[in-house]
Amino acid sequence: MSLTRKQQQAIALAKARAKAQKSIEPKEEKTLSGFGDNVVSSGKQFGSEVYNMIRHPVDTLGNVADLAQGGIQKALPDDFTIMGMNPDAGMKEMFGNEEGLADSVGQFYKDRYGGAQNVADTAYEDPVAVRGAVAMPR
Repeated sequence: MSLTRKQQQAIALAKARAKAQKSIEPKEEKTLSGFGDNVVSSGKQFGSEVYNMIRHPVDTLGNVADLAQGGIQKALPDDFTIMGMNPDAGMKEMFGNEEGLADSVGQFYKDRYGGAQNVADTAYEDPVAVRGAVAMPR
């Protein structure tokens, strides 16, 4: 599977973020003070990420589109073709293969929320991002 530079960067970013979260060793005992410190650092990181999404809207939309495409590609059979298009060229050949990006994002969320202990650790270590992940517009 050959990934574009943009895809490789997105995957590297997701992996780096997950690694950074895991490298923040929780204190031996989770404390209210430690949680407060984590709120501050988590807030700064979250703010920086939101700022970059807004500052680079073309990249943001492109990454969202690539992720959606990867999810669709994972859901459809490998030999899926679109009417009126070259039947010898599958969707991946025509539009690029984004399954690796979808897999990486899925693994990122599995690592953070894929079990009660994962959720508890993530909520303690990165509370602002957890709040952002569960935020619902009214």
